[in-house]
Amino acid sequence: MKKTFKSINELIKEENSFISSIPNNLGINLCSVKGIEYEERKDGQLESLKILFLPDINDINLIDTSTSEGKLLLAAVAKITTESQTDKTPNEVLEQLTELSAKMK
Repeated sequence: MKKTFKSINELIKEENSFISSIPNNLGINLCSVKGIEYEERKDGQLESLKILFLPDINDINLIDTSTSEGKLLLAAVAKITTESQTDKTPNEVLEQLTELSAKMK
């Protein structure tokens, strides 16, 4: 069997139609997906498929600012911490936002 890994960026660039099934059918935000790994039989049939997730962002320096979601998150953390709305560090604010987000799911 042949094992293959494709990153989420590769899949998006390929304009592979099945990629939409991850958020649409599984309810998984593509921003949290690292990629997929699959095994294919010699006859071309799919043996297994894994969705690999990115680790939780718990450090402000790990926010991907190349995406609109990342920019928005960074802006929210900056606004909260710089406008005297809290005495917490940016990483503590990020941790609280992550916890709040998990409760909302």
